[in-house]
Amino acid sequence: MVSLFTGSILTVVSGSGLNNPSVSSVISIAGSSSSSSCCCPSSTVFLKTLTDKLIAMTTSLQTQFAELEANSNSTTVAGKGAMLAHISIKANVIYKPEYMIYIMRYGPPVNGKFDPVYLDLIRIELQNGTL
Repeated sequence: MVSLFTGSILTVVSGSGLNNPSVSSVISIAGSSSSSSCCCPSSTVFLKTLTDKLIAMTTSLQTQFAELEANSNSTTVAGKGAMLAHISIKANVIYKPEYMIYIMRYGPPVNGKFDPVYLDLIRIELQNGTL
């Protein structure tokens, strides 16, 4: 019987948090009557390299998440995860009454530009006191 993987790779994979249900025990291939040490050495090298890279990536991500959690200044975060934006603004808004009246009468200005004729009519109404 020829073994492609020994317990060391499986121990490293399972110890790093990676779970592969198809690799639950030592994988072995029943060999023929000839005695050979391994059926496919290039495959085992590839899989070992792939496993090592996955373990390195997992460790790197765990380290990055731990650093982000440690460096976060927010103490009111309810749960873990990324916070896209949280901005608190306190301000006093000062506006001219003709713009509010314009929006109440004609709706928001088209393309963000108030019609000067309508604004002038509203200003005249405000000056005369007919509004």
